[in-house]
Amino acid sequence: MQNREVGDRHGEAGTWDAVGYAHHHLGDPRQAIACYGHALRAYRELGDRSGEACVLVHLGDAHEKAGGLAAAGEAWRHSLDILDELNPAQAETVRAKLSRHAFPATVQG
Repeated sequence: MQNREVGDRHGEAGTWDAVGYAHHHLGDPRQAIACYGHALRAYRELGDRSGEACVLVHLGDAHEKAGGLAAAGEAWRHSLDILDELNPAQAETVRAKLSRHAFPATVQG
């Protein structure tokens, strides 16, 4: 039975993230980006900021692999905004991704 059918929105979000991760690591970043988009929407609807931050990191990685460095930087910066508050240690990993491409570590606004 599917997560959506039983009303398990967290399970659905996690499944989309896992499927996206699989596509990314199987060499299909475009499909990964689509899956991560579904996961991101679900986590945002749930108000799950930790899940949102995790998916944003994955989304940035997939954009990077697809050659979309601007989109990667944007996803990582949004993730960093959340992680600076929730998980500073993990935020440092995202900062390293941003610095690898000389992106500023704050969201441009």
